[in-house]
Amino acid sequence: MTRGIGRALAVAATIAVALLGLAAAPAAAQTPPADSDARVTLLSQPVSVAPDGDFPVLLQVDDAPTATKIAVDINDAARPDETIGTVPDDGAEATFPVFELPPAGTEARTTGFTIKLYPDGEPNPDPAWGWEIDEPGVYPVRIRLLDADGNVLRVLMTSIIRLPGAGQQVTQTKAALLVGVHDSPPTDPDARAATDTADRQLLDSLNPLLDLLIDRPDLPATFSITPDTLARVAGDDDATTDLARLRSALAPADRSLLDAPYVDIDAAGLVDAGLADNLNLQRDFGRGTLADLLQEPAVGTWQLRDRVDEDALAELRQRGITRAVLPADALGGGAGVLSPVELPSGGGTTRAVATSGSYTLGLDPIDDPVLAAHRLLARLATTGPGPTGSPAVVVTVDPAIASSASLGIVGDALLVGTPFFAATDVPAVLDAPPAPAGAVLTTPAVPDLGAYPGTYQQAQSSLASYQSMVGGRNEAIAPYELTLAVSASEDLELEQRTADAGSVTASLQVPFTSIDVPAKDKVTLGSDDGKFPLPIESSLDYPVRVVIELEANDRVEFPENRIEETLEPGSTTVTIGVKTDDQVILAESRYTIRSTAVSGVGIVLTAGAALFLAVWWGRHWRRTRAERGV
Repeated sequence: MTRGIGRALAVAATIAVALLGLAAAPAAAQTPPADSDARVTLLSQPVSVAPDGDFPVLLQVDDAPTATKIAVDINDAARPDETIGTVPDDGAEATFPVFELPPAGTEARTTGFTIKLYPDGEPNPDPAWGWEIDEPGVYPVRIRLLDADGNVLRVLMTSIIRLPGAGQQVTQTKAALLVGVHDSPPTDPDARAATDTADRQLLDSLNPLLDLLIDRPDLPATFSITPDTLARVAGDDDATTDLARLRSALAPADRSLLDAPYVDIDAAGLVDAGLADNLNLQRDFGRGTLADLLQEPAVGTWQLRDRVDEDALAELRQRGITRAVLPADALGGGAGVLSPVELPSGGGTTRAVATSGSYTLGLDPIDDPVLAAHRLLARLATTGPGPTGSPAVVVTVDPAIASSASLGIVGDALLVGTPFFAATDVPAVLDAPPAPAGAVLTTPAVPDLGAYPGTYQQAQSSLASYQSMVGGRNEAIAPYELTLAVSASEDLELEQRTADAGSVTASLQVPFTSIDVPAKDKVTLGSDDGKFPLPIESSLDYPVRVVIELEANDRVEFPENRIEETLEPGSTTVTIGVKTDDQVILAESRYTIRSTAVSGVGIVLTAGAALFLAVWWGRHWRRTRAERGV
């Protein structure tokens, strides 16, 4: 006989009362009084029950000194469109005998009951607590905590998942656990730039889930980790063990890691503001950080927590991001939740799935982890066929919400599997056959980014100049790029984002003003063609590339008007070639330095020659005296 997974030993109520019948409780008794502090917590129940199996339930009652009784009733099978966890609109199919609670005291009271199922054609195993269920499905069970006068103090809704019998078929839902690891960048700018301190609260909530996953290496799971958060964990000397646990949890073959932007971004907002180039930084820093600190991610698949439009998807697709996990409100009509969809993205398509609050572990109810797990499993069991037949959903796991108790129940249930649900991972969900065309993107709420776009673009332009100045050396450029990447975080206040972008331009003024040439110099040429030295002083401690642009009037020529030169720290003398018209000398030169924000040019030294035409007095004087016979 098949029994439920992890079947608990419940305390069955000893009731010698006959079944009360099919009457439903009055509607007025459904809602507990607002001033009641009474709590009923689910301690255990089976994941599923065979057609002739038992459904034992163990409960704990707290803060209910006036509570004296428990009433239990059961409803007909829930439909796919019904909300699991609420009292059904139709009346109960059966109300079981009310039973007494243990006497109230200072300690929590534990109680329970067992419903005994039987199919058509078999005898009722218990006149009071037996119930015939002929069809497989999810059957809501209402548990009411009553006072001595029959007033409802608290209502708990759970469900029986009745397995199919011989010859009975149900739809199996593939469920992929998606564990999110995310923390906002620090609000302090120095801490934001340091990346050497992890959020202890995040790690404390994450580690129990990691330990549980490490103990279940065969359970498929996918991780969505914000690379900025990961970098702060890796940079914290006190988080070495936490990082090791994260690596261990990702090690099994059925575990995967999503590609990710370096920080949480609003892709549509960035594209709308003309900052699509920031997506390059997000991709490169994000992917590189994940690969360096954990493992190679599933390249090209991002989880986006904001709605997107076709323009944003097109920009992402151009950068190799062709798959996305979107929020539930990103697609109209609930599309993408039960099967992937193909979305237009600028002449191509993007494969996407949508998350749903209905499949968030531990969210309902947040204060009862065992009940939250069983409600989630009941939702998976009532999914019904998807657009392509076999549904596949993403079950989001937020460590701040989901407890290890919830994940243990759901994880074991998915790993063992039932005819109603089984485990998979997010890449497999995205690989499933897509729904027929027609999914519509919900218009995103584009934010007003104020001065941030202009400040960012100025910083980007300055950085492009600096990049050409240092010859593309990554170690010199990367810190500024990282600052710009973090500045795109939608978790930061707009003022902080603008300040971060502005800090790049301000910092680059140091190298931009570290090249000096003489304000004035005198050069005398002894022939038509000659050379003169241009001394340049660099106060930087690393080599830089500069461009010397030469300007002259129509009496002077420079064989090279543009000279590229690498300056070492300290003094460098550059030799400049010059050609005159045989009666002109270069009497005085004025050198000025300017910086340009034109990408690819870098620091440009302009040697502006103040060329004064003068008679070549030495030659002319000697020739004149000879002619006069002096």
